[in-house]
Amino acid sequence: MPFYPYQWSPEALARLPQSLRDELIPYNDNGWRGHLSSFSEEFLCGRVMSAALDGSAEQIEALGWLCRESECNFPRGCVGTPEKFEEWTGLNRNPPAEPLYIISKVDPNDLH
Repeated sequence: MPFYPYQWSPEALARLPQSLRDELIPYNDNGWRGHLSSFSEEFLCGRVMSAALDGSAEQIEALGWLCRESECNFPRGCVGTPEKFEEWTGLNRNPPAEPLYIISKVDPNDLH
């Protein structure tokens, strides 16, 4: 099992989209869940088929490799079942407080 801070291998950094690294590293290190996409949450709960249905093309492309990486290198307690997902508190034994994630409606007029 890796120790805190979680270290991605050079291969992982090359194969995993930045968006997934930005989600999975805070989850692995600190147990943060609020920023996870539905793809990542489904994957971490062990629902790979649901993750594939929820994922973007970029996420789906990384899914097979991510399954292998999680089986071989992820901390054992953080992935595979909904219970492990809910109980995971991160590798950091003294994690910083999880930031607040504010989701608001976007006014289409603000996009122009």
